Amino acid sequence: MLVLGIESSCDETGVAVCRVGEDVAVSAAGGGFMEIIGSRASLLIEKLSSQASLHRNYGGVVPELASREHLKNLPILYEEVLRGSGLTLKDIDLIAVTAGPGLLGALLVGVNFAKGLAAASGKRLVAVNHIEGHIWSPLLSGATLRTPFLSLIVSGGHTELVKVSAFGEYQLLERTRDDAAGEAFDKIASLVGFEYPGGCQLAALAEGARTSRYLLPKVMVGKDGFSFSGLKTAAIKLTRDQPEILVNERLKAEFCFAVERAICEPLIAKTLKHLASGSFGQLLVVGGVSANNYLRDKMVESVKKEFRSIEVIFPEKKYCGDNGAMIALLGGLKASQGITVSDLAFSPSASLDYFQ
Repeated sequence: MLVLGIESSCDETGVAVCRVGEDVAVSAAGGGFMEIIGSRASLLIEKLSSQASLHRNYGGVVPELASREHLKNLPILYEEVLRGSGLTLKDIDLIAVTAGPGLLGALLVGVNFAKGLAAASGKRLVAVNHIEGHIWSPLLSGATLRTPFLSLIVSGGHTELVKVSAFGEYQLLERTRDDAAGEAFDKIASLVGFEYPGGCQLAALAEGARTSRYLLPKVMVGKDGFSFSGLKTAAIKLTRDQPEILVNERLKAEFCFAVERAICEPLIAKTLKHLASGSFGQLLVVGGVSANNYLRDKMVESVKKEFRSIEVIFPEKKYCGDNGAMIALLGGLKASQGITVSDLAFSPSASLDYFQ
């Protein structure tokens, strides 16, 4: 299958074409075990347009501006993808589009664009969940995934641990009660003077410290769920009590490392807890925050120390954030299981859950 993927859930416009084999999902004998082989899926071309510079002046994503940019960018990226691949819409077998979760106006732009293509061409259409796309994104790098596995999804809008029993079979184990990990990174980054989205800049400065005189709370470590709003409050209080942090580069680097550690250590601790309670052979860490070097290094180190047989898998960094390639891939996986949309009357949902 040649699958066209369209992503517009927030402030990244993504369009991609993947070739997905009909046998990409291979069920093995016994116990519902399933093996998903990434080598059967290959990315032909992708285009991604970021709106970060547009929203930087406002300190975060402005939904109305995001929708307008998607409306402008989608036709351009679509034409670039077809022209760059030498394909036409006639060559496409399936159109996959993000139906949620995300900003409703932004989702509507992508969904209506995809519906228009499907209606004009008679092509099959599949509506997919953006977060489910992140779960399977390591397949874009040729990973072989074996269920059941544990997935930690960490991004700007989501922080959750999910048991994946088989393709399409998910059990939510823990979820954030307020801010997501990526949101905490960005909000505290703005506190120390980094422009939106500042989480990556905060992490880069933290790499220059690797130790810190500051202690920030690691919230909810002993309770169910994640929470980062208390950390944000503690960071604000600390910088108010010790304003020298914001003007001394060494102190600022140590502060950034303390923030990074306070965000990542609860993620690692709760992941280890669930690995110990389940029969998992693999751990997938996905989403925008999975590109963080500290989280990658410490997660691998911690899992290797506690569970030598468990493989830790991350997407390539270019697939950690929102992108059209993972949407095309997931659409192909769903179609291989016989899941497509025949009624174009479906609507996107800002709070769409993949495990319902």
